[in-house]
Amino acid sequence: MMTELLKNIGVTHLYSTPYHPMTNGQIGRFNATMDAKIAALSNEKRTNWDEQLPFVTFNYNTSIHTTTGQIPFELMHGRSTTTINYTFTRPRASIKIKSIFININRTSKN
Repeated sequence: MMTELLKNIGVTHLYSTPYHPMTNGQIGRFNATMDAKIAALSNEKRTNWDEQLPFVTFNYNTSIHTTTGQIPFELMHGRSTTTINYTFTRPRASIKIKSIFININRTSKN
């Protein structure tokens, strides 16, 4: 099923050797970036990393990447995203949105 999906959307799936950094450089860099950001937001024992994942992913996908010079979200969707700042300034912003805003700002600093 996955092979058919990739074929239909014109994606060539490439395989690499496991545990071989020379062939997995981009993935290794991505994982290191995500790990550092998750560590910055997680508690001391890192038991809540899964709660921080949406914030870290949002930050990653809405930041300019040095490789492409582009923002991944804009490349994927052809438009810019509604930022938390815009959402936060709406009159009915909830405490949850404020919490998201604080987490995104904390992630951006790391």
